[in-house]
Amino acid sequence: MHLYAISVILGCLHGIASAVPRPRPLVPKSAAADAYAGYAFAYFTGNSRAGEKIHLAASNGNNALNWVELNGEQPVLTSTAGTKGLRDPFILRSHDGSKFFLLATDLSIGSGTSWDSAVRKGSRYLEIWETTDLVTWSAQRHVLVSPATAGNTWAPEAYYDDSIGKYVVFWASSLYAENDPNHTGRSYHRMMYATTSDFKTFSEAKIWQDAGDSRIDSTVLEYNDVLPLYEGRRRRDRVRGYHRGEQRVADGAAGFVEINLVVHWEERGDEGCRGTDGVQI
Repeated sequence: MHLYAISVILGCLHGIASAVPRPRPLVPKSAAADAYAGYAFAYFTGNSRAGEKIHLAASNGNNALNWVELNGEQPVLTSTAGTKGLRDPFILRSHDGSKFFLLATDLSIGSGTSWDSAVRKGSRYLEIWETTDLVTWSAQRHVLVSPATAGNTWAPEAYYDDSIGKYVVFWASSLYAENDPNHTGRSYHRMMYATTSDFKTFSEAKIWQDAGDSRIDSTVLEYNDVLPLYEGRRRRDRVRGYHRGEQRVADGAAGFVEINLVVHWEERGDEGCRGTDGVQI
């Protein structure tokens, strides 16, 4: 079985783990003192109606190579809104440690939507749930975040920014001209962001990264007040057959939006690898 869009978390609630790797605990001291039970991850399984649902699995202790699928190998979350497809799940522990939020892409390739249509006339919404124990989940929230010029809203992630006291949520969107309401022109993916305090009400979306060509699947890890940013920049050379990417770093003093290039990396493809997407840490 292929596992897609793995979102790994670590912690200690009811034997299912979850925490964000930071130098300071995000959970109450009483919970932080408990022994970690292992790892868990959320994922979807493929480009089909059955595969575009959210599953959970748990590791056998501190072993990220040995997993047990939960809920009898059945999905734990299905969508009743938008396209009714769920992809790219991401789980975040709340800043006060009391709950978790799960974000997912609203996209169904399994329903017959083409990838071209998905980036031109796709969803502008995020699918959001919350839970206190990773077992019992809230009702689904279908939340509009992208502007009317966006053709899609892909691979959302988030982190809590101490400097503004809010969560920063970011995702990839293809943007089209305001005089192109049918999104027929050429475009490419930018990384967008918005802020929220509760994952219900969001600020107006803004462009975070615009590289002049498609950039998707960025992920952020905060450590020692530095935000290493790992980007999925999609630049394909069809003649030489390689793919480029970048790693950028924003320090905590500069804030989330200011990004300085520190490393370029390049990964050459082969006949069995046509792209490199969905980086995680």
